[in-house]
Amino acid sequence: MEESTNAFLAHLPPDTPYYQYAGMGQLEDLPSNTDFVVITEIAPDTVDSTERFPGRVNYSPTLRILILKMVNEVHEIAAEKFVVMLAILTERMAVRRRITNRGATRTETPGRCKEADRSWAPAYECGQTYLEWPTVALEVGSSESKAKLEKDIAWWINGSKGEVRQGIVINIQKASSSIYITSWMPAHDSSNPTTGGSRSRPLNVTREQPPRLIQSITINHGKNGKPATLKGGTLTIPAGHLLNDPTSATGDFIFTEEILLEDIAKPIWAAIDAEKGSVERMG
Repeated sequence: MEESTNAFLAHLPPDTPYYQYAGMGQLEDLPSNTDFVVITEIAPDTVDSTERFPGRVNYSPTLRILILKMVNEVHEIAAEKFVVMLAILTERMAVRRRITNRGATRTETPGRCKEADRSWAPAYECGQTYLEWPTVALEVGSSESKAKLEKDIAWWINGSKGEVRQGIVINIQKASSSIYITSWMPAHDSSNPTTGGSRSRPLNVTREQPPRLIQSITINHGKNGKPATLKGGTLTIPAGHLLNDPTSATGDFIFTEEILLEDIAKPIWAAIDAEKGSVERMG
């Protein structure tokens, strides 16, 4: 069933600017001080032939509507710090060469063309055909709605029929400096990554059931001399979500509370503070 215009554009901020496509030159002048930009009446051939847009691509070829997530420094620091820490974990476990970092590689289906903020999959083996989907996808939002982020994760998991085995959300609320990290898996996946459960084969997800929330972590910035707080424990990516042969791994990939706080949250807060200071100086 084709998605309606209202469903595709659901949960975007009310102040999102809309433009009718008027040529490639238009893309150079899009506003950067907004979370999203919507471009209507843009043909599939144009999207297919354009390698880079000034934001993350989320395109409906049937509706001919392109949603661009306009990334900023806070957003990119969050995504890149996550990438760096996962790389360190894979190095420690001696499996770095067995995982492919797909970055924001575009995934194309008849009904949607989309880029995650970052994504990963098992490394290709000799003779293996191209993987249409990553197995783990990361979506980052800086002050965008919780519902929009969860909708994107639902598309990755359900749209891939379980090929995407785990979706992770980093939701940054700049006003409060609170960071919410959630982890999602297919509704029919009974494994529990918080207790070391792993699997190596994707599920055949056939029904549009909402993905299952596995982990929920809240990190609050300590203010007025108070220390930062973290609730929800560690974040786990099961070895079977990133490796073709998880049985040979020494365990799952664990983002400890120290990693989440010191290596991910604190750099995000520093970037938020710098951004606020810049705005105040300009004001």
